[in-house]
Amino acid sequence: MNKLSKAQNEITLNKNKALVGRLYGASAHDLDADVLVYRFAGQMTYVNAQSHLENITHIHDSVHTVILAFRNLFYMDMDGVDAMAEIVETLEGEGKKVMITGAGEFILPLLSQAEWFSEKEKRGEVFVGTTEALEYLGLKAVHQVQPEKRKRLIS
Repeated sequence: MNKLSKAQNEITLNKNKALVGRLYGASAHDLDADVLVYRFAGQMTYVNAQSHLENITHIHDSVHTVILAFRNLFYMDMDGVDAMAEIVETLEGEGKKVMITGAGEFILPLLSQAEWFSEKEKRGEVFVGTTEALEYLGLKAVHQVQPEKRKRLIS
């Protein structure tokens, strides 16, 4: 059951308007950044929701914006929607701006029924893609981390 419940993700870190790191299958705990992009992969269900909650709800105080990217999320059940509501509520309760990107055709109908998602849409915090959200924040979407920055992130 442990293998099934592991959250699949990718985390991208931006600090001072520059990409400083990209981590796969990692926890967001204590990662120093201004903007953190948390990309969900696979599915968000009762099986792995707790793992995602633990990964993302205890992030560094320096993070002021969290982008929850759903492009690689192909399935979500009601427990996943509820867990997402808890993630958003927790992060916003810590004073962080939360943006949603890439909600695709398989999960958008379910998300659209959730009050928290409708509120995000009304506030202009839902974007088609992560690049659009980063540009909205004044950041460039860069796809490669420079080797010297990758070493600093790992050490």
